[in-house]
Parts: sequence; structure tokens; C-alpha cells
Amino acid sequence: MKKYVKRIICVIIAVLILTPAAFVGASAASAPVFELRLSRSGNTVAAVFKLKSGNFDALDVRIDVSSKVTSCTYLRLSQQMKDTRDRYEDEGYPFTYAGNAGTRSFGIATPKPVESEADVCEIGFTVNGRVTASDFNAVIINCETVDKSQSYNVTDSVKVKTVDGELSFEEDSITMDFKSHKKLEPVTNLSAGDIVWTSSNPQIVSVDENGNISALKKGRATVTASSADGSASASVDVTVKYTGLQWFIIIVLFGWIWYV
Repeated sequence: MKKYVKRIICVIIAVLILTPAAFVGASAASAPVFELRLSRSGNTVAAVFKLKSGNFDALDVRIDVSSKVTSCTYLRLSQQMKDTRDRYEDEGYPFTYAGNAGTRSFGIATPKPVESEADVCEIGFTVNGRVTASDFNAVIINCETVDKSQSYNVTDSVKVKTVDGELSFEEDSITMDFKSHKKLEPVTNLSAGDIVWTSSNPQIVSVDENGNISALKKGRATVTASSADGSASASVDVTVKYTGLQWFIIIVLFGWIWYV
């Protein structure tokens, strides 16, 4: 009898320990994700700050740039967000927007959440010389969202990805099984012949001129696609792991001699 009581107590303790973690995980998963997408023409760069997933009610953003960016020429709501503002106001929901090109910052506040997959703001820059995505960074100063009428701040868990509009990947990282193969498909307006592929560790992950990668060894490597002129690049972190069957072959059937 005592044994069963102990088991019940252990289960209760485990539930009490794991339940907060589950809530934290759910909260983090619901946090909005943003993207700053760049496109270039001559000495100008146009950036679109986009809500990729999740939602928000209040948002304050600042765009930090390198010394290669000489000025911010415009900062305005996207047409999609203007349409959203007009619709919200017609429905009786106030929509406040403030933007300052001089400080490269903007803010939005509305009691009705802005939903996912929405262009938020458009920002124009004048640049001096060649720039890449690393010369731009979107900083979330404040971000709040509403979940079942309870407002909570999600600034610490909000993510922003800065990508080059000419070359990017939908995923920052992938996992592959040992000895498997995959073709990477970048989002780009470049032709296949204008993209150069490299691997940070070709002994772990190899890549050919068409973006086909092979998992050769357990470990991690970064695969990078770059434009031939070096003006744009994007990378994917690749983790290679063994499957359960492969572990069995390696350990039980001495696969470390003949298989790996």
C-alpha cells in the first residue's frame, strides 16, 4: 500500500513541476515572429518589416544600421497595414501609428490584435557601397499581445529575422539522418548559375553546385548560398544524427568498424 502511495505522490510532484514548463512553452510558441526583408536597387535599400506568425496589439520597433547606411529616406505603414487600419477604424477599433525616419523607429497600438502574415512597415535607406543583411537589425523595444482578454508582455520572446530579399531560406536550421540526402531550395530571384554553395564542414555535410546536400557524418555544419557577386547570402545550420536503427548497427553489429 505504501508503495502505491509513494507512486501517487511522485506523479503529483511531476505534474506540478512539468505544468509550469508546459505553460512557458505554450507562451513562447504563441509569441509573434517578425521578419525584416531587404531588397536593393543601386544605392538604395527597401526593407519590409513583416509579421510572419502570431499577433500583437502594441509594437515598438527600432531599426539599427551599420555605418554603410547613410540615411533613412522614408518610413511608412505598408499598404496592407493601412487597409487593416481603415478596417479596424470602420469597426470601431482605434488604431494608432507613429513613425520617425530620423530615429528609424515606429510604433503601433490597437485593442484588436493584428493577425499573422501581415506586412507592417516599409523603410527606405540610402547606402554607401555593398551591404548585406548583417548591416540591418530590427530591435523590438516593446511588444504586447492579448490572449483571452489578458494582456502580457512578450518582448523577451519575440524573434526577428533579417533576410536579404534576393536570397533567403524559410528555415534557419534543419536536422538530417546520417547517410540521407536533401535539396535546399532558397527563396531567391537569382538564377541557379548565379548561386555559389559552400559548407563549413564538408566532411559532415557536403553540398554540390545545385544545393543538394548529403549527411556524411554525425555532427553539425553550416551550408551557405551566396550570390556570385557576393552581395547576398543566406545560411542553414544542418545537424546530422543517427537513427535508432543506425545506433543499433553501430553499437551491436560493430558498425563503427564497417558502417560509419
